Amino acid sequence: MISSAIFSIPSISIPKPVRCTLLAAVFLGLNACASTPTSSVDARSTPSLLSETAIPAKPTPRTLDEVALDDLLQALVQYRNPITTTLQASLTMANDDKIGLLDQLAKRGYGLQLVDADQGANLLNHSTNPTGTAGSVTTKHTLQVGRLELAREYATVNGKIRPVGPLSVAGSRRRIALDDSRFGDAVANDRLISRIAFSIASDVEQGETPRISLLQLPLATSDSNNVIGTNASGLEVSNAFFGDDNFGSILDEYEKLESVSVIFPNDSMRLGNIGRLKIDVFLGEFDEDSDLIRVVGCSNGKTNVAIGNEGLALGRAERVTQELLARGVTREHILDEGCWAPTSAGDRFPSRGVLLEMYRES
Repeated sequence: MISSAIFSIPSISIPKPVRCTLLAAVFLGLNACASTPTSSVDARSTPSLLSETAIPAKPTPRTLDEVALDDLLQALVQYRNPITTTLQASLTMANDDKIGLLDQLAKRGYGLQLVDADQGANLLNHSTNPTGTAGSVTTKHTLQVGRLELAREYATVNGKIRPVGPLSVAGSRRRIALDDSRFGDAVANDRLISRIAFSIASDVEQGETPRISLLQLPLATSDSNNVIGTNASGLEVSNAFFGDDNFGSILDEYEKLESVSVIFPNDSMRLGNIGRLKIDVFLGEFDEDSDLIRVVGCSNGKTNVAIGNEGLALGRAERVTQELLARGVTREHILDEGCWAPTSAGDRFPSRGVLLEMYRES
């Protein structure tokens, strides 16, 4: 235990020059005593402690992981505002965060939550994958925040770490400012590298047809003329076959830019590669800040499936809606409905497919 006794220190008379020398040592050479005689020692030959600490340390070269992480986070802050976004990180990630991802996210202002399972709308995941050949080694970094996925390949070229491919974005179609000037003109001026490539979210299985909730509903008759159905969001929509306009009030301030029909096999909700390609081309000019997409699933004519025309029409609309979501179109930008009847709709709608229309705010 520390004693609370007060020790009395005898008063010792110390000459002023000596007192000043002691004070100078205590305050790290800050010249506390103005009356101290000027030293005859050349200051250039004996640098003071203050001058030594003023010399900036040589910066430590950044690793490829650090450069890649900084690059991806500069893109992330444009997609997810740090001020309004809380991210979820698993305990495993927190315990094995060798490159300091969580620390960098916190420095940028993100709120962080530790979770013990795969939960949370903004669940974090980061992975690296060596690519290339032995003579040209590259590393692909992938950062996932919920459905948003950012990925890019990096390598050391002529002694400098730089991206060697475009920024791949899945889970959003929004175009951001991609500033590659920090990597030099060779990267910033290379149109094959300094660009954004939109892709499909990795958690979407292209080869499988997603389960359609409509299949769980009571079976419909093949000659159904129902005028009300339920779309992919669970909203009741009128049958567009009869000319009902479900989203007219929303689209009044918009101008139609283009339309395309995606055809499905007979009595099927399988999209197929040609259908996916049509969707990719259709989304080429999509602008998340100003555009809406109308999705009309269609089944007009005779059908042999138990769910009938209504089930096929709305199921096809949901299938395409899911494909749009996988390509980064957010749900609020999609207006999906159906057109179904046991007879043809003529030129207004395809008999077995989906009509896609893009609208831009006027």
